[in-house]
Amino acid sequence: MKWWNVFRRTPPAISKEQALDLAQQFSKERGWYWSEPVDVKLGWRGWRIYTNSHSRGANIIILIHRDTGEILEARFLPR
Repeated sequence: MKWWNVFRRTPPAISKEQALDLAQQFSKERGWYWSEPVDVKLGWRGWRIYTNSHSRGANIIILIHRDTGEILEARFLPR
């Protein structure tokens, strides 16, 4: 079995809504500006949240582990 099939077959422990809530709370704690629209995608490592997805600048990119809810990466791109 290929390694990527394991992630396709097992649902994540953290739901899309939970990942979005975690990302909003994380950005609020740091004083980062949260702007809509928000793009949320599930990858092999976890949930990728990308704010202000239709524009360049004022973007927040957060990667949340799919099973533990741990924040793996977080970046604020002011422009």
